[in-house]
Amino acid sequence: MESMLSFTRPDGTIRGDKVKAIDFDNPNANDWLVLNQFTVIENSHNRRPDVVVFINGLPIAVIEIKNPGSETATLDATYNQLQTYKTEISALFRTNSAWGYHTWHHRPHRLPHRRPRAVLDNPWRTIDGEVLTKSTPEMPVLIEGVFTQRRLLDLLGNFMPIPVFGDTGSGIRKIIAGYHQFHAVQKAVTSTARAILGSSAKRESSGIPKAPAKAY
Repeated sequence: MESMLSFTRPDGTIRGDKVKAIDFDNPNANDWLVLNQFTVIENSHNRRPDVVVFINGLPIAVIEIKNPGSETATLDATYNQLQTYKTEISALFRTNSAWGYHTWHHRPHRLPHRRPRAVLDNPWRTIDGEVLTKSTPEMPVLIEGVFTQRRLLDLLGNFMPIPVFGDTGSGIRKIIAGYHQFHAVQKAVTSTARAILGSSAKRESSGIPKAPAKAY
């Protein structure tokens, strides 16, 4: 999420530099905003998604929640509501990276995923990488496990910079990492870094010279 921007320097010369839409290294340098019942009007369609998450003014995620007292508050109905939003207010989804839906009678989910619609998505089952029991309320797990600033930036910057698409049988959809993949990669990177640093320290203590650096 970066582009080139031209600007005029004080001496009158024109210079180009990279501008990042999101600062992935410094969470606090970004402008974070979460809105309830955010109204979007597009082509005479007036829609109000339940929850929209913004980073620096970019709508990154949409969460739809159904009233538990309604007989129509089913998982399919909630999913279909998001499909309606995609069709009627598509501008909201130009920078969208994830969405979630919940009915309080079902588990909250994240989209898109590789599974058929009947078993479309897996719930986000963990906050810090430890798998939780099924009795744990899953909406708080989804919010804390995905939408804390550092985790969301890791997910956006390290797992979604190059979209992956797959054929679900009912069309092509973007595939993003599940909770198990996200935390497994984090642990693998940490273990690899420790192994490399440990190997380097042993090499230096034994007097073995380092391999010459190569230019790539």
